[in-house]
Amino acid sequence: MNVDLIFKKGDGKYVKRDIMSLKTEGCFGLYFSAEWCNPCKEFTALLRKFHKITQYRRNPREKMHIIFVSLDNDAKSMLRYYKNEHGQWYATPFGHSINKFLSDKYNVKTIPSLIILNKDWKLITSNGCDEIRQCVSETEDNKPVEEMYTELYSDWLGFNQS
Repeated sequence: MNVDLIFKKGDGKYVKRDIMSLKTEGCFGLYFSAEWCNPCKEFTALLRKFHKITQYRRNPREKMHIIFVSLDNDAKSMLRYYKNEHGQWYATPFGHSINKFLSDKYNVKTIPSLIILNKDWKLITSNGCDEIRQCVSETEDNKPVEEMYTELYSDWLGFNQS
């Protein structure tokens, strides 16, 4: 399916990029979320931190590309949420048929939902939200959350070897 994604650059400007042109030795994260959903907003802050920490890996080719799949009720809400709350990642166009296709393909029933895919777009986990939240709850062992995030991302990268 040919889809132009929106990419939010560090300077606040947006560019378009075809979904099939995305390449990484890392992972892809399909992030299903909406502005009206308070648990989504809370998780978006965690995901933004997770993404920022894991992007500074030794090998820049192992970056994680996050693709925001909006389940908002209108384009204005989607763009406001994307602009104000999300990190430097991609978004599918509001109302595009790919949103329903991806939601159906990965059986997304609740939001927020984070589907992690390997470099070949094959499923690693459909529980990305829970796995990231678990990192935060397990930091009671005096292990910094940054270290927990890095370990989790390394685990996900291990699926690229199979």
